[in-house]
Amino acid sequence: MKKCVIICNPKSGKGLKINQLDQVTDLLLEYGYDSQIFYTQYKNHAKEIVDSLPKVDLLISIGGDGTFSEVVSANVKRKEPLLLSLLPQGTTNDIAAMYGYKNNMLTNLKNVLEGKVKKVDICSINDHVFSYSACIGKFANIPYETPAKLKKKVGYLAYVLYGIKNIIKKARLYDIDFIIDGKTYSGKYTFAIISNADRIAGINNVYKDIKLDDDRFEILLCTLKNKYQVLRSIRYLIKGKISQAPGFEFYRTNKITIKFNNPLDKNWCIDGDELKDYRDTFVIENKYRVNILLPDIHLNRLFK
Repeated sequence: MKKCVIICNPKSGKGLKINQLDQVTDLLLEYGYDSQIFYTQYKNHAKEIVDSLPKVDLLISIGGDGTFSEVVSANVKRKEPLLLSLLPQGTTNDIAAMYGYKNNMLTNLKNVLEGKVKKVDICSINDHVFSYSACIGKFANIPYETPAKLKKKVGYLAYVLYGIKNIIKKARLYDIDFIIDGKTYSGKYTFAIISNADRIAGINNVYKDIKLDDDRFEILLCTLKNKYQVLRSIRYLIKGKISQAPGFEFYRTNKITIKFNNPLDKNWCIDGDELKDYRDTFVIENKYRVNILLPDIHLNRLFK
């Protein structure tokens, strides 16, 4: 009998139904897995659980993007990293949606157990691991400042409401210097997004040609200053051509060093959570690879 460990965040999204986990463990048993469940009780608890685990055949994260990010962060630093998978239960579930997960947990689990193992590039920012995105500047604070009670009540709409409030506010320009592939650039930008994903902040197909195993990540820098310019760029976003929109700069690399020449008024957001790193220089690099068991739905599009 194979061994599976489940790390479950019971507070993710709108919460689990009473019998869901029983159905999950029953289905795992049908596929030859004896399972054990750990419930997270506080921030970074998932990391502690992963650190203490023995070698097991499969580790499943049940929760949102933040829970999976904690699991990935701890797993890549293990001496023997574990095979991972995930079942979405959060508010936005960008990662799961990107991989083609559905709304039914048992359907998702069945698709996972009949899926394929893929090696996924994992990035870090000043040695803080993130699984799919890091952003700074306008809108970046929305995921970690939106009240948990509101997210639980109205779901993704809570982010939309806070996003509208942020559009109205005047954008701040950040004066930065950055180095990519040995070349130094400078500019003033309202926000920056570093990602290894084609879905960000609930928006599908942000880019059309993403590969999650090409040893590179994508960088989008925005120079737009007011809400009218931002709104005009939405049509490019809908078409998956945001990297071509006026007021945006796009790069693809495996390492970038960013230095902020004025103090930050907001922290970075990584995988939907606030990164409390108060340095003025940040090194983002494609540093790890992790094995993830995934549904065989979007794999041809997402991997080489």
